[in-house]
Amino acid sequence: MIIGILHEGESDFATLEVLSRNILENRLGVTIKNLSFASLCANGPTPPKLSAAAIRFFETPLKKDSKVDFMIFHSDVDGDSTKRTSAITLRDQYQRDKPPVQIALALPEPHMEEWFFAEVDALCAYFEISVEELDRIPGKTPKDKMKSLINAYSEVTLSSNEIYAAISERIDIDKLFNRDQNFQYFTNDLLSTYNAWSQGVGR
Repeated sequence: MIIGILHEGESDFATLEVLSRNILENRLGVTIKNLSFASLCANGPTPPKLSAAAIRFFETPLKKDSKVDFMIFHSDVDGDSTKRTSAITLRDQYQRDKPPVQIALALPEPHMEEWFFAEVDALCAYFEISVEELDRIPGKTPKDKMKSLINAYSEVTLSSNEIYAAISERIDIDKLFNRDQNFQYFTNDLLSTYNAWSQGVGR
């Protein structure tokens, strides 16, 4: 199974790749063999790139036999509720116009980094700091705080992608599901999309 991910930045892909696999295996109760992910980075807002990404993933993949089975559409909400509504509308319209394409939505508020701070146990375990120390990290947004954390505590030899993936591996899916409404939405939408694909829709 190949899942395509349209994402804003490379660290977002590193996070979604790990979380998506762990969500599916956690909720389905099985190890999914031969699961891989295809990346398409927008290097910025993703909604204008949805149509092009879907064509690349579903119709004209770069490599032979790399056509995706379904897709994850990531868009940070950035504190603007209209971005969430717009992303849902855009996805729903595309699926109506291009059946049987299946697209799951990942819409963190305000940014992907919020999911790290919602599951502070994983964040503190990775950086080996206390919750009190975490609370003192400077930054107005989760994204700003992550930059401060990486600058203060991470090994200089590690990339942000490696750090994000390592933190994501430590996240307790059930804890994060109970703490963050937007992660709940992503989890449920990913499972719904997977179920539609597994029942033959999109094959």
